[in-house]
Amino acid sequence: MDYDDYRVRSAPTFFSGPNGVLWNLVFGAVQNAVATAARAAIRNRFAGSASVDSLVFLLEDRNLDPAWRENATSVRRRIRAAWSTWGKAGTIEGVEEALRLAGYTNFQVNDQKTDGTLRWFEFEIIVMAPFPWVDTSHSDGAWDDPGVWDDGGSWAAALPEEDLARLRLIARKWGGHENGHQRCRSIVVVHSGVTWDSDAPPGTWDDIADATWGDDVSYLIP
Repeated sequence: MDYDDYRVRSAPTFFSGPNGVLWNLVFGAVQNAVATAARAAIRNRFAGSASVDSLVFLLEDRNLDPAWRENATSVRRRIRAAWSTWGKAGTIEGVEEALRLAGYTNFQVNDQKTDGTLRWFEFEIIVMAPFPWVDTSHSDGAWDDPGVWDDGGSWAAALPEEDLARLRLIARKWGGHENGHQRCRSIVVVHSGVTWDSDAPPGTWDDIADATWGDDVSYLIP
């Protein structure tokens, strides 16, 4: 039963005339609106039931990264995982979780345990296709074809600015760079091929830092 109906039904006899009914209907409508807004406000506090335009505030409340070309389902998933994500901040696991939640499915994060050239406080991110963006690094053919350096080659500038910014944000925020825990030495975007240390047996290619075989790569310095 809504407030307007309740007020009319429960009004005392002296307030049951035409003017009393009208007053109760109007005042009840106001109460209905307040109750509806209150219920919506409560639902908007939860990732699963919040309206789409409320998600940005939930991200801010949890100090999470802004939405980047994400649908509502992806944003809600990140909000639900906020406790876990922040619990791992400043660790390799935290960077890996942030990358997964950002839509990266093929990557590796190295530290001194997996790459001896890294210092104890350093880590490195390597991301490989498929990417969350459309990769056009090979749209103009080989390096020696006619054209200029920035016409689609694999320099870092060829990557979408938004995605460059997001990768750097992930490295700095979730890797602990912002609070001095760790520092990202570099971000490597592998457009094609594989890194030597990802497939080669120990003692062959994997003793060369950041070495690649037949790769087309972009190196980003956070």
